Amino acid sequence: MRIKLPESWFEKTWNIVEPQLQQKVDAASKSVPADFEVALTPKRDRNNRPVVLMVMKGPHAFASEVKHGHMMRAVAQQGCDVHRYVGEV
Repeated sequence: MRIKLPESWFEKTWNIVEPQLQQKVDAASKSVPADFEVALTPKRDRNNRPVVLMVMKGPHAFASEVKHGHMMRAVAQQGCDVHRYVGEV
């Protein structure tokens, strides 16, 4: 059985979920070492679900993430699902 939900339902749900998601992501970004700037991009994915793209900026950010997993650990500690960005969201 397939249920078709109106766009207004998604808008209402997004307005409820977005502030909660933003709180979790803000807390996670504060857990990343101060050496790295964190860029946050809230958006909806191709299935209209709220997501936030979180990127560490800095000369050695990628190497540090691979070695220590600062960002992945911080986001997971907030109870969020962690998925690597693999292209078009």
